[in-house]
Amino acid sequence: SREGTEATLTLSGANISGTSTCDAIEAYFMNLTIELSGSNTVTGTNDYSMGISVDSGDLTIKGNGNLDVSGITYGIYASNSEATGGHLTITGNCTVTALATTYYAIVANDGITLGEGLGLIEPEGGQIRGGNIYDSSNSIANKATIGPAVTVTFDANGGTPATTTQTIAKGATAAAPDPAPTLEKFDLWDWYETADHSGDPVDFSTKTFDSNTTLYAAWAKRLFFRAYNPTGVGSSVYGGKIEVNGNVGSSMGLSFFKDTTVTVSAEPHEGYGFIGFAYSEDGEIITDQMPYTIVNDGTWSSIYALFGPLKTITFVDEDGTVLQESEVPAGKTPEYTGDTPTKKEDKNYTYTFDTWDPELTTVTDDATYTAVYKKKKKSSGSGSSSSTATTTPASDSTWTDTSSTAPAANTYTPPVTPSYRPQPATTTYTVWFETDGGTEIAAQTVNAGTTAARPY
Repeated sequence: SREGTEATLTLSGANISGTSTCDAIEAYFMNLTIELSGSNTVTGTNDYSMGISVDSGDLTIKGNGNLDVSGITYGIYASNSEATGGHLTITGNCTVTALATTYYAIVANDGITLGEGLGLIEPEGGQIRGGNIYDSSNSIANKATIGPAVTVTFDANGGTPATTTQTIAKGATAAAPDPAPTLEKFDLWDWYETADHSGDPVDFSTKTFDSNTTLYAAWAKRLFFRAYNPTGVGSSVYGGKIEVNGNVGSSMGLSFFKDTTVTVSAEPHEGYGFIGFAYSEDGEIITDQMPYTIVNDGTWSSIYALFGPLKTITFVDEDGTVLQESEVPAGKTPEYTGDTPTKKEDKNYTYTFDTWDPELTTVTDDATYTAVYKKKKKSSGSGSSSSTATTTPASDSTWTDTSSTAPAANTYTPPVTPSYRPQPATTTYTVWFETDGGTEIAAQTVNAGTTAARPY
């Protein structure tokens, strides 16, 4: 050991052990470079010894070989006790493994520099004291390995945490993150080398990594599909089959990747008809059209194809003429798809279609519906009301009672009231109410100059 000097130690298949008083390799007040080839072992043996110790100098390890270093206190120690040195540099294509029984596997007071392509392979972030790879949370020494390394990044693809990384030896296998990331409403299906999870999933037992690689999480959800007869009518509990992305069955549980488009169709059994799709056995119908496409976005878990036994539904005109006859599954509301029924006008009224009797309702059995019309009274003149004038027979408006004569002087006898006294002529009018298709209202006869009563 000579202060201010540089020294190089070449190890090629070496096996070096310390003595009862010395470390296996010691250097004081000098910068030491160790060049490696082949496999080499350096072991400190006494109660306080180290494998490699450089005091007040810098240590450089380089080359293409391997070095296993162990010590009781430290495996590799680069200190700056005299306010100089204490830096560790590892370069080249070498692999260095350090082990300490008592304290840290590697200590470098002035920091650690790793050459291009090298990384801390084991354990990540721990057991090394020096620079930015010192883990103060773990003070118990253990094994540390530095060598040719690659970084495997796990992209959670929307999950939490968003990313995790592993630094592994170049050409080695990686392990799936533990704990695995999570995503609400979905399960982690597997890891892929493509963001759209195309190709095969990664087999961590055999997949090796020679370069930095990003793997992507694939999320999936198990969905359930079932054919079902909710009416309780007929002999089949299913009533048909359900087809999902080419899979056909009465009841299926299938896993689909997140955001996958699911296409659903229905196949009724003989004598049954399709009612519609719903999210549950007794749920509201989503649609009765098929195929039905829906995205696996995590908001739903089941789809039911509902079927019912076919019933004959007949629509007839007022006179019994059949307008439409079809088979409709029980559990579905019938629909008239023909031309709107019509009825000819007569002398007093015109007619327009109003509704069906009885009111359309969910099918439970064969049923007949009859057309019902609204009638509208024809107008007798312009405007919304008509009037006709009527009068009583004409008579003299002046009238003198000649049934008696004036009494004699000083006597008076009232005239006899005649049994008929003509009245002045009176004009009346008839007022009709045009309801424009509403319920018919009776006409009113009113005297000229007076008001009609508001109908209720």
